[in-house]
Amino acid sequence: TESIFPLSGVSNRLTVHGNENGYFTTYMSDRYGFNNHDSDWDKKEVDYLLIGDSFVHGAFVKEKDSIAGNLRGKNKNTVINLSYKGNGPLIKFATLKEYLDKAKPKKVLWFYFEGNDLYELTDELQNKTLKEYLKEDQFSQNLSSKQSKIDKMIMNELKKLEKKSFKKFFKLNTVRTLTIEKATEYPDWEQKISNEFFEIMKKTKNILERRNIEFYFIYLPEYDRYSKNIGSDKNYNDYEKVIQKISNLKIEIIDIHEEVFKEYSDPLALFPFRSDGHYNEIGYTLIGKKILNLIDKP
Repeated sequence: TESIFPLSGVSNRLTVHGNENGYFTTYMSDRYGFNNHDSDWDKKEVDYLLIGDSFVHGAFVKEKDSIAGNLRGKNKNTVINLSYKGNGPLIKFATLKEYLDKAKPKKVLWFYFEGNDLYELTDELQNKTLKEYLKEDQFSQNLSSKQSKIDKMIMNELKKLEKKSFKKFFKLNTVRTLTIEKATEYPDWEQKISNEFFEIMKKTKNILERRNIEFYFIYLPEYDRYSKNIGSDKNYNDYEKVIQKISNLKIEIIDIHEEVFKEYSDPLALFPFRSDGHYNEIGYTLIGKKILNLIDKP
């Protein structure tokens, strides 16, 4: 049987995100297993394509309060969100290569989370299939044409693991563990920037330039930056190195630490109950508004 490495979830399925803000959130996945309005795939052109991890996937907030929801907003922008829980830079790159031409976006927003993206890349580089995306420019698993196989594969694995039958709900955590996310306890030391990270960013830029698509690198800060009063420490998580090198690649940067969190009088209030986790509704809304202010042209 053909070996497939899925980059999304089960299609057309009510999916449970989880609870961080005092309520459970769900969404109906689209035809490719992502968190989107399925009809947006039929548009001739899409305003924004988002690439990220759980922060951009829409974790733990209602759709209208997510980054994608805020970008759709009052302007009625069309958004295709290819983000998924557990994505590091190489999976993001693979996902972009697989689905970019189906989405036909005007702008691509690549979200980088300082908390674990580089750790995840170290893991991803151990995977043979994922490494092919970086090594071979033409490599593809043609996933958009294999969704029924992906659905079957994931559901079979779920059946093996789940004693109870979930006919309506599809458990996000379980499937991500099956497909991509490893139960990794990250060691308590600085993340290392690898050459592969910048190679991924350079290749992404080249792919988008060839298609005349605008490209933005969006830097997302983590909870510890504010809970430990690290604030603007330029060495923390190699912040300055990442910003500097991305800038050297002539990629447009939106620094959410500088533009949103640093400007906010109480940054911890942008996290669920002031505790470690993803952002809350206020945090996501401020990020969405800031992005629109900076790049949304009527």
